[in-house]
Amino acid sequence: MGSLLAFISAICYAVGYLLVRTGVKPGDPDGGAFVTTVFNAVLLGGAAAIVLLLGAPVTFVPAGVAWFAVAGVLGPFAGRILMFAGIHRVGPARAAAVVNSAPIITVFLAVTVLGETLSPADMIAVALVVTGLVVLMAEAFQEAGARPRADRMPFPPTADDPVLEASVAERARTAAADFRRRYGTALVIGILAAAGSAVAFGFARTARRLGLEFIPEALMGAALGAMAGLLTHVVVQGAQGRLGLLVRSSIRQPRPRLWIAGTLSALGLFSFFAALTFAPLAHVAVIAASETILTLLMTSIFLRRTERFSPRLLIPAGCIFAGAILIAVG
Repeated sequence: MGSLLAFISAICYAVGYLLVRTGVKPGDPDGGAFVTTVFNAVLLGGAAAIVLLLGAPVTFVPAGVAWFAVAGVLGPFAGRILMFAGIHRVGPARAAAVVNSAPIITVFLAVTVLGETLSPADMIAVALVVTGLVVLMAEAFQEAGARPRADRMPFPPTADDPVLEASVAERARTAAADFRRRYGTALVIGILAAAGSAVAFGFARTARRLGLEFIPEALMGAALGAMAGLLTHVVVQGAQGRLGLLVRSSIRQPRPRLWIAGTLSALGLFSFFAALTFAPLAHVAVIAASETILTLLMTSIFLRRTERFSPRLLIPAGCIFAGAILIAVG
């Protein structure tokens, strides 16, 4: 059951990546983070409220509430904002590849902080996932330094053509160099944002597991974390004077795909919490990393015209999926 719930979480997040990529429009203030965070908190908070109204016995231990709040700030707030920034700049496939290095951090914390142990089969699975993630990240960095396509440059890179006049050749060289600088910078920033998201998600998952030790209620933990993330988002954006802009933009320009992404994020978060009640954190984190191959598959099918897909990505993604299967059947 823990493996199944972790895989459901992976599916939800993978579809969410795709919807965020296709749902965000140029000029959106925060890349859709506010809308999805609101849906996340409202859905999970509403579900938790219904459970409480039905009389379900829940004991709120302060330490558990605190850990869930920390997880909410790191995951639904910091992790999501950084993840969306990465998706916006490098696309869902490569952003997911880097963000999914979170299992490396999570497994390390599960062993060192929570005292979980890994069997030989578990170690092989973790090694497969780590190998796949490292290769995916290396491919992303290689892409960041790659020469941009000529058809995307303001001027074709033909500055050495003797037919061109000197002034035109100089303009072509300057424009091409400027494009390479800006294009490469955007990719590097996107990768760094995705890496920051991975760190935030890795620590958030550990905080969730710690919170469940005090309050063993998956829905309550997910709801408290989601609401803490939304509250932090509102406070930070309000302090920057951007909250009104975000609210007006969300109302005037509805984004149904972001609504669905927020709904799937809520389901994915709950599924991850629920998985932790059945399986160790290290196992759940490794299986959840299968969202990488799911994202790659969906990208190759639905975004073929806007996202360049390299067949080389299938090899490391296969390693990740194999590691997840090994954990699931172990």
